[in-house]
Amino acid sequence: MTDTSFGSWNLIKNRETGEEIESSELLFYPNGFDDYVKALQQLMKIDSIEEKLEVHPIVVSMYLANTCRDNCMGCFAKKAYVLDESRRKETTRTKKDIVDELISYGMMDFKFSGGGDPLMGSELVDVLQFVHEKGARSIIITNGDNIGPNLEALAYYLTHFRFSANANNNELHKRMNRPCPAADDFDTRIKNISKLVGLRKEAGLVSGTTYLTNKAVEGSVEGLEEYMKMAIDIGFDYISPRLVGGIKPYRRLLERLETIKSNGSNGVNIILNPESDYPIKEDALLFLKLTIDYEHRVYPCPRGVYSYRFVYGDLDKESFIDIWSSEKRASFVRTHAPFPSEADSMCKRCNYILNGRSPVYNWMMEQMNGKFDFQLLNQNEI
Repeated sequence: MTDTSFGSWNLIKNRETGEEIESSELLFYPNGFDDYVKALQQLMKIDSIEEKLEVHPIVVSMYLANTCRDNCMGCFAKKAYVLDESRRKETTRTKKDIVDELISYGMMDFKFSGGGDPLMGSELVDVLQFVHEKGARSIIITNGDNIGPNLEALAYYLTHFRFSANANNNELHKRMNRPCPAADDFDTRIKNISKLVGLRKEAGLVSGTTYLTNKAVEGSVEGLEEYMKMAIDIGFDYISPRLVGGIKPYRRLLERLETIKSNGSNGVNIILNPESDYPIKEDALLFLKLTIDYEHRVYPCPRGVYSYRFVYGDLDKESFIDIWSSEKRASFVRTHAPFPSEADSMCKRCNYILNGRSPVYNWMMEQMNGKFDFQLLNQNEI
């Protein structure tokens, strides 16, 4: 079993095989671990899909921007959304107004990412301040560009900040992120992030980082260990390595991190996000999450944004409750749930589910079906 001295872990044990998988409490952002368990338990008690259609989501994924000053390798979001001019339309409502409506229906957890980088959104500060004042929770996932003008809002209004890194130095950053001339360079981003994390730590707020590698890019995988040392110095609460390209190095990675551990991790959690080989039993995402793009269209999930086939409705023209209770959404859910369903099902083809890239839902659904025991290890150990 993984050494837990890095921080708080969830031990997930398969009752049938005895296999243990480690995950962190911090993966369940912006909800808490207990929130997911409670929501899924309630959902599992409902047998009829028609009755499940009345369940309101607990997490809203909302795009605050449709621009990004990076051109990261492999970014399907920019190719399919940011650069698609046909998606552009005039909006008639503010994002703050939409958030207010969603909160009135009990949605208190907001994830701001996707589309363009959220820090490029003109309504960013207003939305974060409003969510904060309403007592709701929020997370931003960003490439770190344009932090300077938004520093105060990110420091004090945001529940959970996460920096998505692709590099450990400026040269690798240029090859991985391919920023435009107006974008902040790597050194500027790290300087701004260091200041931001310091302010958030003083306020008792969570800040984390991921490091996404690409084995096809020279120096990418090799830069992980150096970046993790840098992240520890910055003071992140957690670091989550994400290695792609067919590599499954999570357990091996712990061995490489012995030097970091021996030098002291300064209270940081090292979160490993192992791939899951366990099938999802029901697509809870269709009931517990929704995605809103920059132009205020509503989709079942972030992946659905990249196809107009899966638009539930438009919040500039309809209320949330009208969209959520519409026959269009009901028809989509009947087709795609329970998972897996028909051969042409978007969910069945989704590599985020089939390849285990949504391990939280796989594990949680397995737990709800009685195959896994969840145990929080070293809950107070930092």
